[in-house]
Amino acid sequence: MLVRSPDPRRHHSRTYRADGDTIFRVEDILFKIHRYHLEESTVFGSMFGLPSGALPSQGQSDANPIVLFGDNPDRFRAFLFCFYSKYAGLGFLASIAYTDSLHNPGQLRINRMTVDDVERLVNMVPFAHKYLLQDCLLWALESLEHILVTSVATVPANQYAMILEVTTLCTPLHESICDRIGGLLKRQWIDHIKANGLPVGPALDIAEVFDLRDFLVELYCVVLDKLAVTPEPQRTSADGPLHGISSTHQLRMFSGTWFLSRAFHDFIKQSPPTIAHHSTCQSPHVCNENWIFTWERTVTRTLDVQKAGDPEAFLRKLDVFKTKMVVFVAGPQLGICSGAGREIDNAVTTFKTSLTKHFFVTSKLVED
Repeated sequence: MLVRSPDPRRHHSRTYRADGDTIFRVEDILFKIHRYHLEESTVFGSMFGLPSGALPSQGQSDANPIVLFGDNPDRFRAFLFCFYSKYAGLGFLASIAYTDSLHNPGQLRINRMTVDDVERLVNMVPFAHKYLLQDCLLWALESLEHILVTSVATVPANQYAMILEVTTLCTPLHESICDRIGGLLKRQWIDHIKANGLPVGPALDIAEVFDLRDFLVELYCVVLDKLAVTPEPQRTSADGPLHGISSTHQLRMFSGTWFLSRAFHDFIKQSPPTIAHHSTCQSPHVCNENWIFTWERTVTRTLDVQKAGDPEAFLRKLDVFKTKMVVFVAGPQLGICSGAGREIDNAVTTFKTSLTKHFFVTSKLVED
């Protein structure tokens, strides 16, 4: 019986390995690899364990490969690259590390990851996620975190959205590390925008797609800071702060600032929080009077709504207010219960955590 020679045009040049034991087809490309890379997956493990009986075993020939439907060659190539190169070039020390560090496989390779590896990593994550390759998935996420923490070079702008996409995908499984990666990425992104290294418009649009409201407000604050030092005619110019920002974002940014100023004004006008007196408090009445006087005096001296400026200025003023209040309350001459310190912190924290909501107000404006 004649056996048709395999078509070399369909073989992937680097991952159709002569020593491989299983053949996969992804779209129109054949890959011959070592199946042990995939055996940790419950999906592939079950597939490999199925008896073939008298039929030819799937994956043993080019004519009868295991077909991966719904995948693309780039993702599969990225997955294979990361697995085959995990210890590539690290020699004897790597083999020792692998033997002695099975609880944390691939750590040496993670330490060598650079910005150049980001695209491969974000390509392999969806494949690892789809086929429940948990060790591979976590390794890729740890590599991304390492790159963001240690790399001197910056992540290319076109990869920010890719990283956000994979962390959004993986958050239900690895929430902690995905949150850290997202935080690192946003900080780097904002720093580049502040330094005029990247435009803010694309960042706003991507944050909108992923519904990253806190990040949107941070970006609005960056724009407002730039507007404060930019003359009116230049604000909408090609290099002005408003260039490339959609009308939706502009409306939300300016209306949010207005709503925030109202909330700040309400904070100033509110009565001091009620404090719980300590059991050793000898005169709750005097203590209350001192507390109210200190609160109102500090509000008058540190919080000026007419000169508050942008959202970050509101928060800076609140920090000054909090610091001075804590100092006054701690002073023995006023005789205020120590529990007042907690009330100061609670009041300021509550206002700060409500910052984002003021930029997403959906109700109509109402009169005071």
